[in-house]
Amino acid sequence: MSIVLDLVPHDGWGRQFTPDELLNLDEYALAIEAFFADLVFVVNGVDLSWKDDVSMLHFGRQLFWSAAALSPNTPEQRFVSPDLVPTWELVLDAGDKVTIRRQYLDAAGKCPRAELVREAARFGIRVHDAFVAAYPAITRNAFFVQWYP
Repeated sequence: MSIVLDLVPHDGWGRQFTPDELLNLDEYALAIEAFFADLVFVVNGVDLSWKDDVSMLHFGRQLFWSAAALSPNTPEQRFVSPDLVPTWELVLDAGDKVTIRRQYLDAAGKCPRAELVREAARFGIRVHDAFVAAYPAITRNAFFVQWYP
């Protein structure tokens, strides 16, 4: 089993922020206006990548929380990008395998839940570190600290 989860940042990542603006960004601004990239997401050879203005702060957070929330009692998680497309669906089967689907694709990837949680966590750390490297003052933003503790 293998997961490739990466990002290809767009030049400038969308809107540029001053240190003072970073302190006042709310959840909406973090999800809509910051750190755009193309998503590279391949699960056991199935390409679920998304080439567009993907908000990596939002996607990284949602993928991790959704994967971590999967359990026999909550076998399905869905999340959507801030611009309402596409919808992502994670479905846990009885054997602890997760099927991952992205709206507008017929193909679906499948992997062990533990692998998805691990790779989503690693991806979230990379997203966090890249954004903090570009904008160190973001670590004083209350919403960002809640999103990426």
